[in-house]
Amino acid sequence: MKITTKGRYGLRAMVELGRAFEDQEYISLKSVSQNQNIPENYLERLLAKMRKADLVATRRGTQGGYRLTKSPKEISVLEILQAVDESLYLVECTEDTTSCPQYESCPSHRIWAKMAKQMQLVAQETNLEELL
Repeated sequence: MKITTKGRYGLRAMVELGRAFEDQEYISLKSVSQNQNIPENYLERLLAKMRKADLVATRRGTQGGYRLTKSPKEISVLEILQAVDESLYLVECTEDTTSCPQYESCPSHRIWAKMAKQMQLVAQETNLEELL
C-alpha cells in the first residue's frame, strides 16, 4: 500500500489549516499552496473534496480562504484520507472480495485483511491535532 500524492497533499493542507484553527481565520489558497509546496490548482481540487466532506469551510473575497469546520482534535486522519478518495487497502480483495476469484481459498487473504484493518484503526485513532 502506498499513500498517493492526493493523500499526502490532503493531509499536509489540513495540517496547515489546523495550525490556524484557534484564530478562526481563513487561510488563502495561495498561502496554503506556498507554505506546503503544493500546486495551487491541485490543492484547490483537494480542498473542494474536503469541503464536500464538511471538513473545511470557504469564504470568498479579500479576507476569504479556507478554514476547518471543527477542531483538529475532532478530525481523524482517516476522515481526511477518505475525503480525498485515498484507499487504505493493501490489495483489492480486502476492499472488495468479489474482485478475487480465489477469495475463499486464498491463504494470504486473512493477513492482508488484518493489516488493512490495523492501518484503518491507526488512521481513525490519530487526529489532526496530533500532527500539529
